[in-house]
Amino acid sequence: MVSSLLSFASPPTRQGETLGLAQGAAGLGRVIGPLAAGSLFAIGGSGAPFFFGSALVVLAALIAFPTLSSKHEVTLTHSTPEVQTISPAQDRSS
Repeated sequence: MVSSLLSFASPPTRQGETLGLAQGAAGLGRVIGPLAAGSLFAIGGSGAPFFFGSALVVLAALIAFPTLSSKHEVTLTHSTPEVQTISPAQDRSS
């Protein structure tokens, strides 16, 4: 879902760069996250990783909300072909 939102929010010429950066950050988080949580657990007890994680979520929300509140117009570049439907009544008459 995040990849879809990122691809819609970025210009077509920079979608690869945006998605690559997002995947790189996610991979880095998968490496650093357990190491940091284990260290926080050893220093501050079993609740420390959760308190630190919740603080990070609040910080991320404070950074993201101004960006999300600005209006972005998403235009679809793909055209949908016209589809003609035939009702059963029309099909029998021909």
